[in-house]
Amino acid sequence: LFSTTTTFDPFVVEIFLAAMNGAKILLVPDWYRSTPARLADAIIKHGATFLQTTPSQLKIFPHAALMEIFAGRTSVRTILVGGEAFPMNFLRGYHIDDKSVAFYNVYGITEVSCWASCQKISWKEDDVEIGEPLLGTKFLINEQGELLIGGTRRCISNGEWSGTWTSTGDIVERKESGKIYWLGRCNDQQKINGIKVSLTGLARKAETFDGIQSALALQYAQSVLLFVHVKNNSVQSELLKNISIAGLLFIVIPMESWPLTLNGKVDRQKLMQIFKQRDFVFTVNDLSDLLSKFGICLKNDRERTFAALGLTSLRATELTIKTEHLLKQRDFPLLQYFLSDTATVAGFLDLLKFGEVFWDAPLSCSQGYVIKPAISREIYPEWEYNLGKCIDATPVVESGSVFVGSHSGRFVSLSLDGAKNWEVEIGGRIEATACYQSGIIAVGCYSGCLYLIDGKNGQIIWQYQVGNAIKSRPVLFDDAEKCVFGSHDKFLYMLDIKEQKLLWKVACDGSILSSPLLHNDAVFVATLQGEFLAVDLVSFGIL
Repeated sequence: LFSTTTTFDPFVVEIFLAAMNGAKILLVPDWYRSTPARLADAIIKHGATFLQTTPSQLKIFPHAALMEIFAGRTSVRTILVGGEAFPMNFLRGYHIDDKSVAFYNVYGITEVSCWASCQKISWKEDDVEIGEPLLGTKFLINEQGELLIGGTRRCISNGEWSGTWTSTGDIVERKESGKIYWLGRCNDQQKINGIKVSLTGLARKAETFDGIQSALALQYAQSVLLFVHVKNNSVQSELLKNISIAGLLFIVIPMESWPLTLNGKVDRQKLMQIFKQRDFVFTVNDLSDLLSKFGICLKNDRERTFAALGLTSLRATELTIKTEHLLKQRDFPLLQYFLSDTATVAGFLDLLKFGEVFWDAPLSCSQGYVIKPAISREIYPEWEYNLGKCIDATPVVESGSVFVGSHSGRFVSLSLDGAKNWEVEIGGRIEATACYQSGIIAVGCYSGCLYLIDGKNGQIIWQYQVGNAIKSRPVLFDDAEKCVFGSHDKFLYMLDIKEQKLLWKVACDGSILSSPLLHNDAVFVATLQGEFLAVDLVSFGIL
């Protein structure tokens, strides 16, 4: 099948692969890509055996056509999927005859080659690896976890040669087996309301729910827009209950189909346009504008009932959809409230929460409805200190000093008036919060080294090297003679600082980002794979 636009590099593969193997090419018009029923019909009717597609393109094929293709009842024998995360959850919803139809996950970037690796899918595995580098291609993972591609071929862009290694913009993980797994884009990790959120991770979690065929998450202001392709809308409330994160506002937007770019990927700009056209409410001004379309004045109609204002059941349903994400109580029956005879605009407002604001009831209706900030006084910084790069760690305030590190690898002690006590540069980017006890500081970095520092003068007392980055806060105890910490190498460690030796380490199922918690004679820790462990501090056995 040749159905790729000429502006998307896989079209080169489709042409030359067919030519090199002496195969026929099924050419279809460009507009077939946006008419999945016609494209599927052409594939089946003309006997295509080899397909290369994106996950987004595959997901909009007619259900009946996919059932025929995946069950091996058509001529299709090989399906290559690339350009986006492999849609394992989506495909598991179908019966696939793996003896008749083979799936491959292909990975690559335009600047090096369309394909850099290829991996045949095993349906026994939960995760999909990107595969081994193809001939003439090499992979390198930097300390931030980003995949770089190099090899014998290089790209000339605007008359200039690319470097030896080309950044992919993708975050990956190499497991102990040596296999590499795609985790998301470098720009996928977003800070929303001070909370680090993986948009790809949210979408993947949503796709595990029954009734959701595929999902995509985007950030909008200080909220998360979760677009879901659903079989029925009844899963929306259940999804919100299970995927919610304290402090984050989620908007679930059901989609009947995905808008695609010419390259067959989900058109994110179009999704944002769709969202804005639906008049979802985020602020009081948004609500005022929306109610005005219903003939309701937020200022003048506050004490009137929705029944007296002529709100029909249809308009009540629309208003529910566009405002229910703002409810203080998520399971409140808002639609039934709108349809009751006693529901007032003022009562409706009392049910809502607009971020960090509170409702200040007016003295009279003529004075209108007033919104005041939770903190009305101005706040000004007393001092600042430049550490060169981003500061993700939480500053630690102990013994009249402030201790903090940054992505530049610099760690500093400041007095409470902002004066520098001392500064030390360690061997890698610092993202973790430090721990202070009895004049000793413990802090980890991306180089996989835990540093023990004298809090008085900044001298490095001892450093201990592990197998991967340390992003979690370590814990000092026993008057700073012992330290427990986790690493992205999937081990939990306990050190004897006084004797400067390792006491024990325990293997975990996943990387450790959380700070360990000590309680009685046990240490508790959670991993990024969802595992929660309790380890005995003395015997270091898992409880």
